[in-house]
Amino acid sequence: MDTREVIARFNSERQALALMDHPAIARVFEAGSTPDGRPYFSMEYVPGIAITDYCDKRKLTLRERLELFAHVCEGVQHAHQKAIIHRDLKPSNILVSEVDGRALPKIIDFGVAKATAQRLTGDTMLTRLGTVIGTLEYMSPEQADSAGEDIDTRADVFSLGVILYEILVGSLPLDYRKLAFGEVLRRIRDEEAPRPSTKLRTLHEGSALIAKNRRTEPETLGRQLRGDLDSITLKSLEKDRARRYGSPSELAADLHRYLRNEPVSAAPATVAYRSRKFVSKYRWWMAAAGAFVAMLMAGVAVSTGEALRANRERDKAVAAGREANAQKLTAYSIGSLSEDPERSIALAMHAVNATLQFHQGVQPAAVSALHSALIASRVRLALNGHQDSVSKVVFSPDGRLIATSSWDETAKVWNAATGQDLLTLRGNAGRALLSIAFSPDGKGVITGGVDGIAKVWDAATGRELLALRGHAGPIYDVAFWPDGKRIATASGIAPRCGMRKTAGSCSR
Repeated sequence: MDTREVIARFNSERQALALMDHPAIARVFEAGSTPDGRPYFSMEYVPGIAITDYCDKRKLTLRERLELFAHVCEGVQHAHQKAIIHRDLKPSNILVSEVDGRALPKIIDFGVAKATAQRLTGDTMLTRLGTVIGTLEYMSPEQADSAGEDIDTRADVFSLGVILYEILVGSLPLDYRKLAFGEVLRRIRDEEAPRPSTKLRTLHEGSALIAKNRRTEPETLGRQLRGDLDSITLKSLEKDRARRYGSPSELAADLHRYLRNEPVSAAPATVAYRSRKFVSKYRWWMAAAGAFVAMLMAGVAVSTGEALRANRERDKAVAAGREANAQKLTAYSIGSLSEDPERSIALAMHAVNATLQFHQGVQPAAVSALHSALIASRVRLALNGHQDSVSKVVFSPDGRLIATSSWDETAKVWNAATGQDLLTLRGNAGRALLSIAFSPDGKGVITGGVDGIAKVWDAATGRELLALRGHAGPIYDVAFWPDGKRIATASGIAPRCGMRKTAGSCSR
């Protein structure tokens, strides 16, 4: 070893270290060589232990460990701002002592590995073969590269990520024991680290002690690691340094966000990135499988998606139309409340029935309008005229008329305001009428009888307009299509059928 060269390097690093002033960095006071040529340096005495040992000895929780580690990141960031890259960050170079009951981390040995490390020991695997400098377990992929020249501050970010991994899980990401030196360097460059939560599961019995040192249970620790802490750790351990945190301060910022229950910048894109690497390795197989799956899914999606979409849109449009009609009727009911309470009642009842008869929810405004109209009216209208039981009662769309069907073989049209009997509809001799309905414009009435015949009447004159035959049993319900061009009838024997208003037969 050339003593002058070593002393010159010591003096250069001493001048750089003298610029640093941070609570998390141990200060170097002096460096030089003894009279017999041996280099030396003097530094601040740190009565502490390695950060991993301290965390386990004090049984710090995950939160306490992360808060302590964030202070270390801030110290390394300060060194980077002074243009100093440590290149040998590891737990034994981060000592923790207590001052006034508070943990105080101190980073030591800045530049020592670069200046003096020549030995390879089984304990630390510290090496300086050619340009490979650092401790292998904590070394970044670019440090393990044979060129060894293109090193920047993100190499320290990777080493911090390994330390964070060990603080969280109690184990290193990868095991390099019993491997040849060249194989170790290859794995450092190429092999991806498992997620901390995954690593914890592989430790089996050891996970119980690890969780105990963090004052929790293995299952709880696994849940705490999954998600944000997995993402933060793996981002700091990216093989491609462009995908790592750009600086220790960015890593510390994400840890602080996690501690504040805020979203972290380490998005779960890591999974997508790994997926892309897998796809690129098996791109032909994946392309063929993807094409097959895409064709299969496309066929299913096209055939079912369009049908479902059309049905949803149709149902939404119909429901929206009913709700709009109910809202309009409610508005009319409220508008006529003061001048004509009886009309207001009729309109409110139509508003309620506009959605209720189709099993849609009744609009609260319609119920409120009906309640208000009933209170304002205090009227009970009695319609007397049928000779037998009334089978059905309906209001006209404008609420001015009431139509009733009866077992006395007649139907009647009444004035909804006065109760006056306006029309009596006859034509089903010897057969009771079971159902009745107004046309959408209120100008027509349809009746259904026990004889299975539906008849359309002029609501103003009582003239029979149309007789619809087709059911083999009594017609229990009748209704006009909203556009008034079709009629629906229902029987207890024959199936429901739709009839054109201009036709006299049932088309099924």
